[in-house]
Formats: sequence, C-alpha cells, structure tokens
Amino acid sequence: MFKWAVNIISLVAVAGIVRGISIRLWPAAVIAALVIIALNAFLRPVLLFLTWPLTFLTLGLFTVFINGLIFFIASRVVSGFEVSGVWTACLGSLLMSVVNFLLEVFLVPSGNLRFGFYGSGGSHDGGRKKYSDVIDAEIKEEK
Repeated sequence: MFKWAVNIISLVAVAGIVRGISIRLWPAAVIAALVIIALNAFLRPVLLFLTWPLTFLTLGLFTVFINGLIFFIASRVVSGFEVSGVWTACLGSLLMSVVNFLLEVFLVPSGNLRFGFYGSGGSHDGGRKKYSDVIDAEIKEEK
C-alpha cells in the first residue's frame, strides 16, 4: 500500500514538472499509477527478455526507452492521463523513478533505513581490501 501511494504521488509530481504530461482528475492519477505498476509487473519482464541483446549493446540504456514505452502505454489505456509522445514518456518515467526513490528514502521510518560509510583508505579484512569511498544504503521492508 505504501509503494502504491508513493507511485501516485510521484506520478502527480511528474505531471506537474514535465510539460507534455497531464492528469485531469485524481481518480485518473490513481488508476494510471496502478496501470503502470501492473505493466511493470507483467509486461516489462517480457519486453526486457525480448530486447536483451539491444539492452546489452546499449549497456542498459535501452531500459529507459522500455520504461518510457510502458509509461506511454499507460497513458493510452487510462483516460485523463495524457502524454504527448514517447520521448516525453521516457523523461517522465525517468523522473518518476528518481521521485520514487527520494520519497521512499525520506518517508521510510528511520529505524528501517541504514547507511554505511567507508572512508578513502578502505578497511582491511583478512588481508583483502574492501571498498573505498562508498556510501551503502539499505532499506529493510516490514512484513
């Protein structure tokens, strides 16, 4: 339920930021967010599987286009949620991912978010050098 709410808020924020993406009413935002979640759950894995050679050749950048395509398809399915083109959808989906990440980081209860900082010298463990200059963030989900 929390992730659904974050997706809805992110979608509304993206519609307010990106010219070419509009949401007419709140119910359209809720339905569009749910359609995007469903398409990401069912269609995205199929598209990633079918386009893995192209994704491999572009070093993963083709996934931005796939995410945009899913965003664009959702705009065609849900009335009241409009996207002017595929490239606008790519920008919208990329921005929605960033807003989702930021909302989840700041809205998660602080007990579940843990940061680890490793300095420039690194740490030694049994003769092996571990990471240097790394910030590691981990969010534990409640069940």
